[in-house]
Amino acid sequence: IFFRDTIMSSPGAAAVNVKGHCYCGAIEYQVTLEEGEQPLFPPCYCHCDSCRRSHAAPLYHPVCVDAGRHFTITKGEEHVKKFKKSETTPSGITRCFCDLCGTR
Repeated sequence: IFFRDTIMSSPGAAAVNVKGHCYCGAIEYQVTLEEGEQPLFPPCYCHCDSCRRSHAAPLYHPVCVDAGRHFTITKGEEHVKKFKKSETTPSGITRCFCDLCGTR
């Protein structure tokens, strides 16, 4: 999850309200963007070493939203665990996952 102070806007962009959960269902979340708002960065592909290794893939396709404003854990916050490889990891990336099923 990435944090940023400014919200990008796109006139005419539809509102987004997406609900989801981890594999076992212990954690549920909701992503909400108001009409005209976009994710913090356009969807992209990341090829950094951290993303490639943590996803066991040659690239990763993140969609970044403001966790404090657009992302809400609605159930099971006690099951969210965090892992930070080291202080030297690019951008201080912290990986979050479910402590029951391992979903990131």
